[in-house]
Amino acid sequence: MKKIGEVLLAAGQITETQLRSALGEQARWGNRIGETLVQLGFLRETDLIRTLSERLGVQGIDLSGREIHRDLIDLIPGGVASKYSCLPVVRETGSGSTDVLYVAMEDPTNLTALDDLTFRTGCTVRPLLAGPIQLRRAITQCYESGSIEQAVVLEQSVETAPPAAVPDGSDVTAQEVWLDELDDAPEGSEGTAATPSKGGAGQELPTRQILQAMTRLLLRKGLITREELMAEVTKLGDSSPS
Repeated sequence: MKKIGEVLLAAGQITETQLRSALGEQARWGNRIGETLVQLGFLRETDLIRTLSERLGVQGIDLSGREIHRDLIDLIPGGVASKYSCLPVVRETGSGSTDVLYVAMEDPTNLTALDDLTFRTGCTVRPLLAGPIQLRRAITQCYESGSIEQAVVLEQSVETAPPAAVPDGSDVTAQEVWLDELDDAPEGSEGTAATPSKGGAGQELPTRQILQAMTRLLLRKGLITREELMAEVTKLGDSSPS
């Protein structure tokens, strides 16, 4: 079976450049690839779930605002839920002697997890594909909030759009080239900070270089978009004294 990154690449949801970047982040921080791609702003979590659901043939689920009853939460220990990134959401009485337990999972193809959950719960486990970030928040809310209520109502998700695609399709690299074009300020405006920051080997870093580095990081993380940045640049230009 193809890995999640390969599935998204084949579906045209991400590019090879984005996948390589996400794999590098994954190797560094250890997060799962789907969550890493969303955190980097390369695609929406809803697009991630829609594409994987279609390609893997597994029904997706939106956990936003869902009510999870305490008797369901108690079926799976918190440590197990975190280990497999899963959350029980619905229990149905089966036609036979075994109930059916629907479990939201980041990776519904994890057979080891499914076997373990079946053994622990005594139910027939049917996985549902959930967004990694939404799922992680739900697990935290259900198991780490200390709530003793009969049911937990999950938080409503607010999802922002990923950064707009760069026209030439070369992704992060093109964004950085585009960012360099903003460096065409009038001569003499370079300057250094009042207390210069030190680079490697004691080298002083110009103020603009620091700002460019910060902007690149914000773009990569998906915290700002090119359009938002340009809007702010335009505002600064309009407010400048003539």
